[in-house]
Amino acid sequence: MVFDILSDHQIEQYLRRIGVSTPVAALRSAVESNPEESLRNLRLLQQRHMAAIPFGNTSLHYSHHRTISLDPAIVFKKLVLDERDGYCMESTGLLNMVLRSLGYRLYATGARVSRHLDSGVKLDPREFGGFGHMVLIVTIEAVKYMVDVGFGAGTPTHPIPLEESTWESAAHGEIRLVKDTLPQASDKTNRFWIFERRYTPDDVWRANYCFAEEEFFFDDFNVMNFNVSRNPASWFTQYVVCSKMLLTEDQSDIEGQLTLAKTQLKRRVRGHTEVLQVLKSEEERVDALARWFGVRLQEEEIRGIRGLCSELT
Repeated sequence: MVFDILSDHQIEQYLRRIGVSTPVAALRSAVESNPEESLRNLRLLQQRHMAAIPFGNTSLHYSHHRTISLDPAIVFKKLVLDERDGYCMESTGLLNMVLRSLGYRLYATGARVSRHLDSGVKLDPREFGGFGHMVLIVTIEAVKYMVDVGFGAGTPTHPIPLEESTWESAAHGEIRLVKDTLPQASDKTNRFWIFERRYTPDDVWRANYCFAEEEFFFDDFNVMNFNVSRNPASWFTQYVVCSKMLLTEDQSDIEGQLTLAKTQLKRRVRGHTEVLQVLKSEEERVDALARWFGVRLQEEEIRGIRGLCSELT
């Protein structure tokens, strides 16, 4: 199985989901003949996707099956038609299908997440775990760009050219790509792209994830997905998270994030963080998911969390 090519009708459904009114024909025409507009459209799709389709793992907690499927038809129905949340391999996988269907040149690759993020303890940010994340490499006019819509509140908010040590401002501080060796690697001649982030110019740069430029196939992501979604040591199986990006008033850029993690609902806009709510019960969390993220759970799904370590009692 490969990532599906979507019909124009499906692309139109996706565009309505993310609030983009540009006709499919115009998006496809730009890819074929106007590189500058094609890049602008790529940024538009990336940002509107992250503002409309929440990053989250509710299906691992609020369901009877507690599994994640990467089947293209299931992903499309879940994220577009049912307006649910999804994590990286679902959300970025969906964008992969959309971009391919519009004629973009791209492929997906796997990334290793920094252990200091994955474990929640203070470790060397340059120490990475196994493959657990998906990013896209999109080529426009011989320039390769990293595109990501599935890293939660830390997701880069625009396409980043694969160029060393160029930093850019973003809604969550400053971001950059560097190319370097990894402390864990035996062969120190191998260098990897490392996505780093810092909140203010006075902070130190901290690695979020690293990747090479090797293409990963659908079956590779199926293996990754099984570990991330079924391993008891994976934080995805231990607590509920849901987040989405917030657009500026004129919808021209991203200015912050809204994040529900464990028992807190937070909003961060241009460096200022406020706690909107401390969730004390399942009823409050289910209401927050619907009110703030548009994730509306059915009664049988709500019952699925009973007995799990993630349940609020």
